[in-house]
Amino acid sequence: MTVSSMGQPLLDVRDLKVHFPITSGLFRKVVGAVRAVDGVSFALEPGKTFGLAGESGCGKTTLARAILRLEEPTDGKVFFDGAEITSMSDAQLTAVRTGMQMVFQDPYSSLNPRLNVERIVSEPLRVHRVGTERERHERVAELLTTVGLPPDAAARHPHEFSGGQRQRIGIARALALRPKLIVADEPVSSLDVSIRAQILNLMRNLQDELGIAYVFIAHDLALVRNMSHKVGIMYLGHIVETASSDELFLHPAHPYTLALLAAVPGAETGGRARERARRFAPLEGDVPSPACPPSGCPFHPRCARATEECREAGVFPPRHELAPGHLVWCHHPLETE
Repeated sequence: MTVSSMGQPLLDVRDLKVHFPITSGLFRKVVGAVRAVDGVSFALEPGKTFGLAGESGCGKTTLARAILRLEEPTDGKVFFDGAEITSMSDAQLTAVRTGMQMVFQDPYSSLNPRLNVERIVSEPLRVHRVGTERERHERVAELLTTVGLPPDAAARHPHEFSGGQRQRIGIARALALRPKLIVADEPVSSLDVSIRAQILNLMRNLQDELGIAYVFIAHDLALVRNMSHKVGIMYLGHIVETASSDELFLHPAHPYTLALLAAVPGAETGGRARERARRFAPLEGDVPSPACPPSGCPFHPRCARATEECREAGVFPPRHELAPGHLVWCHHPLETE
C-alpha cells in the first residue's frame, strides 16, 4: 500500500531550493547565486489541484521543473507517492516518471514539428517500453478521443492544428502513461480566450474521471481560483500565503495577495477583503532580482505597510496560521488586525 492510498499527500514538497550559480572571470569563480526558488513547502492530495499564482519572474516555472527533477534542486526534498525523488538516481527516477508528467506553457514549441501526432503521443510509451506496437497505436487512438480530437489526427503534424488543438495533443501525451500527477505550467496563457475554457473544462473532466492531481500554475488569479482546491501565492522564490481556494479569496491576509486581487477587475472577495483591496494601489515596479533579493521580507520594497522590522536583514517573516490550513508569512498579516 502506498502512502497516498493511506490518505497521505501524493506530492510533498519540503523546503525546496533551486539556486543557479553566478560565475565570473577566466576560471568561472562562483561569485553569487540566483535564488530562483528559496525554500518552498506544500503538499498535494491525490485527485486534488494545488494552484500556484504570482507575477512573472517569481520562480513558478523553476519550481514546477524542480518538482519533476527536470531542474536539479539545490536543497530540500520532494516526496512523490511516498518515495523521496530528490535523491534518486536516473535509473530509479525513470521508473517513477510514469506517475508524474508535465503540460508545458507553449503548445507550439513543446511539440516536435517533424513527428506526426501518433509518434508524439506514443513517445512516452516507447521510452518506457510499454505495450506492443499495436497496443500503442490503440492507446493513441483512445487518448485522442479522450482529449476531443478526431482519430485521423494521428497521421497529421503539429503545424496542421490550432493552438488549442496542439495543447490537447500535449495533454494526450501527458496522459499516455496514466500518471497520478500532472504539473501544468501556464497551460492556457498562450491560447485565445475563447479556447481557454475548453482546455480548462477538459482538464477538470479528466480529473473527475481519472483522479489526476494537478499542480496548476498561472498568473491569472481568476483561473487559479476556478481550477484549484488549494492555492499558494508565490513571490521572489517564496510562498508567502497558502490556503484553500475559497478561504484565500475571501480572507486574503498578505499585502501582496491583496495587491494582486486589487489589480483584478471584479475580483470576488469577501466583504472586508473587498474593502481592503480597494485601498491598495496597483503594484508598482517589478519583482526584484533573485540574484540580489532584498533583506528581510522579500516584499518590503513594494509594500506600503513595511516597517523596520520587515527590513531587518536576515530575518524572514514568521509564519502565522490564521485558520486551519491558512498560512501566511508576514510580520503584519491583515487578518490579525
